[in-house]
Amino acid sequence: MTRTPLLAALALLACAPPPLERESTADATGAQRVVFDALDGTSSDHWIAGLGAPRADLAAASGSVHERVLAVRVAFADAPTLCSAKEAQATLLEDVADHLAVVTEGRRTLDGDVVGPFVVPRGQGCDLATWQTNALAAARDEGIDPDAYDRWMFLMPPIPCAFAGAAFVNGPSSFINGPNCRSAPVLLHELGHNFGLLHAATPTYEYGDRSDPMGAANGTLLRGFHAAHSIALGSIDAHEIEEVGGDRRGPISALASSFARRAPKILRVATPRSPQAFYVSFRAGTAWDATLPTEYRDRVSVHSVPNAPGPRTTTLLASLASGETFRDDTTGLEVTARPSVARQADVEVRFDCRAAPLRLRDVRPQWIRPGAETRMTITIEDHDGVGCAPRGITPTVTTNARLEFEVHPPTLTVAPGEDASFALLVRASDGTPEGPWPVTLTVDDANDVFDVVIDATPPTPPSALSAIVYAPNAVRVSWSTSFDEGPDVRYELLRDGVVVHTTEPWDPSRPVSVEDKEVPPGTHRYAARAIDRAGNVSAISGSIAVAVP
Repeated sequence: MTRTPLLAALALLACAPPPLERESTADATGAQRVVFDALDGTSSDHWIAGLGAPRADLAAASGSVHERVLAVRVAFADAPTLCSAKEAQATLLEDVADHLAVVTEGRRTLDGDVVGPFVVPRGQGCDLATWQTNALAAARDEGIDPDAYDRWMFLMPPIPCAFAGAAFVNGPSSFINGPNCRSAPVLLHELGHNFGLLHAATPTYEYGDRSDPMGAANGTLLRGFHAAHSIALGSIDAHEIEEVGGDRRGPISALASSFARRAPKILRVATPRSPQAFYVSFRAGTAWDATLPTEYRDRVSVHSVPNAPGPRTTTLLASLASGETFRDDTTGLEVTARPSVARQADVEVRFDCRAAPLRLRDVRPQWIRPGAETRMTITIEDHDGVGCAPRGITPTVTTNARLEFEVHPPTLTVAPGEDASFALLVRASDGTPEGPWPVTLTVDDANDVFDVVIDATPPTPPSALSAIVYAPNAVRVSWSTSFDEGPDVRYELLRDGVVVHTTEPWDPSRPVSVEDKEVPPGTHRYAARAIDRAGNVSAISGSIAVAVP
């Protein structure tokens, strides 16, 4: 295929290639969030409606997936499309389609048609939605049904948009700018976005991972997908992935390997509490990986992928030659590449102990009446790395108040990255003075201070009760809030002396309103009382009579 001047420029800039496209995802209103990646490396967000409904997330697909793509050649009155139908057919429906079938081992295939050119108004600026609407309308006028296709790729004339291609992530449409319609890497990249893939990045550059088509395009060579994207595309079987949660040494098969081996193709390393998982694979430079740049060939790749649903940007952290080691200081993970044989590499995974302080959760101030007790459940979070040993823990409590404490269980064990819980019982004798009293809770290398408030004063009674029958057998009772020194006052509604409703803690800035339903006909008396956080109960309010028909 002839290299265009733009492709030649991209090849020269391979060490620091410009961003290629803008991506988009849909919000709940149907508009798409479009990230504009300018050729100078800047970006901005836009929301565009009219690009079609999102497709199902690619990760949800199972088995083989075949899709039909409609390549729509678009022209303006003063600007023809730059690709002939023959060129579009060869680039998209032969080069890209054949490559996709090979790298997914036949599990992701596509065919389709090339139509046009259709002349549409140029309009103002970079109006993707209007161009799409007009081009599809012109296709329908020619008897073509765009809805018979899964994807629409618009081959535009040179347009005033600073990208080589644009794509709606997990959506139907993509746009190719000017001469890039002849670039198979650009077309595959944009289809990857349609399939639900985001960029293949490095820590310093969003498009820096050139071992994958979702990195920056480079010349005319098509590349295979890295480990995480291969899984997303459905080209990796479950038995070809080994889940690693501790030390491990052994072979892995080349990612570009179409024959079965006992060794897995991908190691997926997940550690508790880590925001990301690590994917380890061997890129042997054979089969469809033969076009890999030399810095990735016959090396062990280590990628990170966020632990989050939906499309995710992947990051290449290391490409290891034999004897080289990648280390992650946060988790203590070490990945070492050993000598490779044929289409296998020996990979060692180990974890150093990365100790971190324990953290306590659910420690809150406590309100308690003299002579009463309260209980709270406290969670211990262990943030140690996988390589650390479990901890044996004995929580201790100190205070200068006349309070009693019990811990259940008195001792417990927490494993690295896991949680453990215990109950803390606080008891106040009848003679305990009113607080607040500071209490220090110590759990190994973590401690927290909370207050125990001894509260013997009940809230004031509710006042200004009113009631209406607002529906058949339904009464709404309202009153003014009570006064209490502490927070979280709740209320009980009584009908004829029996509690029929208890509220959640009520906002003291607004009146209380409670509905009593399924009330029997007759005259009933309603009253209310308040209960504070310590359990002190107010006197019952004055009552009112309500006649229910």
